[in-house]
Amino acid sequence: MADDYLKEFLGEDSPLNKPVDGEKRPSWAIDGETSGKAYDAIIKFKKAKLRYINGHSDENDFISKFSYKISKAEVAKEIGKNPQPIFNDVSYSVKLSDYYDEVNDKLEKKKEFKINKPKHGLQHLSKDEIKKKAQKQGKDLVKLQKDNCEELYGRLLSNMPLDIKKNLGLK
Repeated sequence: MADDYLKEFLGEDSPLNKPVDGEKRPSWAIDGETSGKAYDAIIKFKKAKLRYINGHSDENDFISKFSYKISKAEVAKEIGKNPQPIFNDVSYSVKLSDYYDEVNDKLEKKKEFKINKPKHGLQHLSKDEIKKKAQKQGKDLVKLQKDNCEELYGRLLSNMPLDIKKNLGLK
């Protein structure tokens, strides 16, 4: 139902309606069979985990590994099988496990990069740091306004004609 709504809203030819697969499907992942379903499930979870990683940058957001890593149980549950036979007992198990490990390694690296990335902006500062920064900027503003006012007054006096200065009693 939601898929029909999306197609109706975006139109049939929208790229959002077509499955996007940035990787070429390997030969061991056959459409319609368990290997293909497991491969598709890994890709689906990979996209979801990447979305989570991109949306979070605090180290506390990644305490649970299930938030950024794919588990074999998740993949197996998605396709309606047990994880043991999918990842251990069939002909494609070695290749599927290698692909699974590769994806999890990429997710781990992406998470580490996101956590160790230098943070900018006020949302990453503590309340005391923000308070000190605001006070310093307030003092700087008052000083700049005073300097600007003195500079403008000096410029006014230097550009003012002598007869007006005499009438005002300035010189």
